[in-house]
Amino acid sequence: MGLQLCLVPDLHEAISDLVRIRIDQHWHAGQYESIFPLFFLLSRIDPEDTDAWATGAWFLVNGLAPAYPKNRGKLVAKAAAFLQEGLAYHAQNYRLYWELAWLWYREGKLEVALKYLDEAEKFPHPFYVASTKAHILLALGKKEAAVAQWQLVAEKFPEQRTLAERFIQRLRKP
Repeated sequence: MGLQLCLVPDLHEAISDLVRIRIDQHWHAGQYESIFPLFFLLSRIDPEDTDAWATGAWFLVNGLAPAYPKNRGKLVAKAAAFLQEGLAYHAQNYRLYWELAWLWYREGKLEVALKYLDEAEKFPHPFYVASTKAHILLALGKKEAAVAQWQLVAEKFPEQRTLAERFIQRLRKP
């Protein structure tokens, strides 16, 4: 047994991989109630793994909440708390701020979502962070701010310029 452990280059990584395999097994078996505890464990084994935090929260909201509509509020709150906890390890990364923004956007708490997007934008981030903010601004009735956000998208993400310009044009129509 000792020799076998020596052959594992990174025991930490091996354990994480085993947990991920178990998550996949539960997923394909439809055993959804067993999945979040494994993401919780994974976040303890490797708190630097943003995917563990993000996917664990996603699973609570999108995997379990639809199956347990009476517990939806509790599951959403648990997902938000899980993401908040993950921020302690990833405060300088856009990802979990965006995940929280998306969660609250889908829950209709637009001002809360906007707060998290403002935080996400402080760090290098992909296009969808900035475009989500434009959509939320428009949903809040802040049309000019949405136009300004799309202009920012066009500048910061030149590959998305055509899309941003279409939104700007649509928003400027009377």
